[in-house]
Amino acid sequence: MTQRWQGLERAHDELEAGRAQSALHLLSGRVPPSWESERQYLMGEALRSLGFLSRCQGHYGRALAGGSEPSLRFEASLALASARRSLGDWRGATISLKRARAWRDHAPEGRLRFELEEALILRASGRYRESIRRLLSLARRFERSEDWAAAGFAFWAIAGARRLLGQFSQGERDFHRSFRLFSRNGDSVDKAYALFGLGGITRMQGRLKDAESCYRRAGRLLRGGSDWFGQAYAECGLANALRQQGRAREALAHYGRSARLYGRLEDRVDLAYVHWGIGKIHLHGGRLSEARPWLEKALSSFSRAHEDRGVILAQMALAQLLHAQGRALSAESLFGRALSRARRMGLHTHLETFT
Repeated sequence: MTQRWQGLERAHDELEAGRAQSALHLLSGRVPPSWESERQYLMGEALRSLGFLSRCQGHYGRALAGGSEPSLRFEASLALASARRSLGDWRGATISLKRARAWRDHAPEGRLRFELEEALILRASGRYRESIRRLLSLARRFERSEDWAAAGFAFWAIAGARRLLGQFSQGERDFHRSFRLFSRNGDSVDKAYALFGLGGITRMQGRLKDAESCYRRAGRLLRGGSDWFGQAYAECGLANALRQQGRAREALAHYGRSARLYGRLEDRVDLAYVHWGIGKIHLHGGRLSEARPWLEKALSSFSRAHEDRGVILAQMALAQLLHAQGRALSAESLFGRALSRARRMGLHTHLETFT
């Protein structure tokens, strides 16, 4: 084993231990050409774990371009699918998953992870019920093998799909189950994500104090860590709960913190939700001229990313703004497009009050 390979091995160990920054430092030097593809893959993994979902994709691409090892090609393709899905690009994720399928037989230990990603892409594409069926089957298999982290993640994903279907009691139950499973695994970051889910689903039911509590608890679990995406999500979720309670000044402060983190991560889709939230504050404060650029910026980002729920939310808010300006026909047209999209995608976004 060469010294260069030992460096990659140490970087892999650091990633397994959740120390992505340390792994990046170990991966910063040059390696012999025969190890470059693996270095690129590990760079992608380190960046993805830190929340750099756009930047990591170039490293996975370089790993695929230079690597011939079938198992590495499988892992890089699967990771690329996950990163694309997480940014709302389920079409690109589907392409990467098909490439991973071609190498799946060379990585038998990754078969369940492949099936999990396949179910998650179905969820991202709006096929919620089919996704739930597949995820339930996987969750039971993970529980039987006592893989608590994977089981917790599966129930977290199931609960998120139920939330979008309006199945709030079942979704809340599954988020609680996810939290308990993550607790068995002892991972505070995973528990924070279960709390995000609980915050979202309680907020949609109008239980705003419960939602606020969940987001604050999640933020405390992530404070001081390296999960910048999670920290940004906690700030945005808390801002949403505060906004719904009429605490606009506090909400704007948290939206600002979230925006800085999402901007740092180059996460334009989630940043668009921040812009939408800021626009909503101005809209409901009667500051129509201030609201409009925020909402239009959000709509543009959502449209480019094919983020259907975001498009619907932004179109509905802009329709309300147009109506307030006395432009009823334009408002009706825009609201009609939002409603058609929601029904086409099987979403109930147009019915949400506490978003």
